Amino acid sequence: SNKKPARVLAKIKKYESIIDNIQLEIDTFLEKVISSGAGDEDSKMSLRYLQLSSLLEQVADNIDNFSTFLTKYYEQWELSADEKIELISHFDEVFKLYDRCYDIFTDKANFDVNSQSLVDRSIELKQTILDQRISFINEHEGDDPLKHLAFSDIIVTLAKLRGRVRDIYVTLHRK
Repeated sequence: SNKKPARVLAKIKKYESIIDNIQLEIDTFLEKVISSGAGDEDSKMSLRYLQLSSLLEQVADNIDNFSTFLTKYYEQWELSADEKIELISHFDEVFKLYDRCYDIFTDKANFDVNSQSLVDRSIELKQTILDQRISFINEHEGDDPLKHLAFSDIIVTLAKLRGRVRDIYVTLHRK
């Protein structure tokens, strides 16, 4: 049924809008904290939270775009089983790094070798994701060029999502 993807996409868009509003509230609050003469340490922490707020909003935008592009792709075409597995695998790697960031932020985990290996893999993942775009074009040579562009939108958005999540890790790591 086409109703289920539309409902899921509508929910994602609703939550993305909520996140936009939360980010504005956080930004306003932290700007007031900083401008009220907070000490150096409080100002640094507030700036870090401003950065994190902005990055989280960008992650929400990227997830919204990823879902939208994927939904539009499926309106006309379908990914092969191998293409789905590869795309899900890449998304899962990005989610693992995000999950680690969340654990670090909530003090459930520390920066350690496992965290660093996730970040190192994230750097490699960017090229792997972009290579998938080239492989797709080669495997679908002669197909509708719009199909290539639609898949490219999905892949580029996933690469941007990876970058934003890595930026969250770097921001958390910076003291």
